[in-house]
Amino acid sequence: MKKLLSVAAALCMSVTLVACGAGGSTVDKNEEAAKEVVNSFFTALQSGDIEKAQSFANETVTDELGKITGAFDEFNTLLDQYNATDETRAKYTSIMPLIIKAVFEKYEITETEKVSDTAYSFQVKNTGVNLDAIEHVDAALDQDAFIEDITDELTEKAQSDGYDAAMSWLMDKLADYMLESLNTYIADQAREENVMNCVVEKVDDKWLVTKMQ
Repeated sequence: MKKLLSVAAALCMSVTLVACGAGGSTVDKNEEAAKEVVNSFFTALQSGDIEKAQSFANETVTDELGKITGAFDEFNTLLDQYNATDETRAKYTSIMPLIIKAVFEKYEITETEKVSDTAYSFQVKNTGVNLDAIEHVDAALDQDAFIEDITDELTEKAQSDGYDAAMSWLMDKLADYMLESLNTYIADQAREENVMNCVVEKVDDKWLVTKMQ
């Protein structure tokens, strides 16, 4: 009887240890899953891919990121109006990723805090061009000088090929000018570190970035 009790006690202890181990594993997996989303989110921003970053975020964060790309809607309208070539469109499409990559050049998760079983808070140290500098990026564009340089050629284009063709040519030249100026401006800016708080929550069985501060 004593031997049976000893065996039963040993079995109970084994089951308890297995259960405890499984519980810890679940917690670790939740944190791992949440951290993977943060890494995927910031990696997408590092590559300038806002659309991919949005796929790891909830509607609120997605909308905020959408405001950035929305700034170029006016250009898209002009490109459509003047039948811009695919090459010209590609140039304008590359402008926003260029800026995003400059802001999110390097990141590091420095702290992790469990808020609940379905929410984690990550402190992220980001290194890149300061947002204030990006907001003043217009300073890099000397529009008067650009217009002065191309006025004569633009006039000739309009007279020889027509207004629409001249405007299509202008949009392409403007894209080249913007890309060259932005690359120079970004290269000249100091890189700064800033710390942000990124909250990841499990929403409908999917881990998503729900808040950025």
